[in-house]
Amino acid sequence: MPLYFLKIMKKIIIFLLLFVLSIHTTSCYEKPCNDTIFNCYIMSWETDKPLQEDNVYFEITKEELYEKINSKESFILYYGQPECSVCLNNVGYFDENAKKLEIEKIYYLKSTVLSRKTDTDFIDTFVALTGVSSESSPDKLPQLWGFINGNYRLSMRNYLNKDDINLGSASKNFMEEFLLETSE
Repeated sequence: MPLYFLKIMKKIIIFLLLFVLSIHTTSCYEKPCNDTIFNCYIMSWETDKPLQEDNVYFEITKEELYEKINSKESFILYYGQPECSVCLNNVGYFDENAKKLEIEKIYYLKSTVLSRKTDTDFIDTFVALTGVSSESSPDKLPQLWGFINGNYRLSMRNYLNKDDINLGSASKNFMEEFLLETSE
């Protein structure tokens, strides 16, 4: 009797674990990304500044990105992925800085969408369309890019100091410059 009971309990525990894990592994391709980016990033890494559930990120597709650029919108684009340790360590800082500066929305393009191995045409089009420099290219993660009136104007990478431990101060300086340029 005890052996039979243990086998049943083992099956129940496995079922419950699988059920709980399936709840918390929501795909990052759903919209809006307010809760899905949270699920992708918060469960992956422990950081000093974890991503909050009420974050500023909204997922965007490459087609929507083209549309925003062609319609001459001003916006910030975050480019990263949950598998990138540097992204994981900094996504919370980006969110916190945006909130402090009252930036309500940062568009999020998951970098697997911009993978050279899977979408070379898009990378080439993106670089040609935006004029992104080699220092700020889509090959380097994470990225924050500022588009003003549809034109690529700013990269967080231009605000990095060699002594920066994290990208918090660079992202704050980048966002302040973005706000300054969009207020003119």
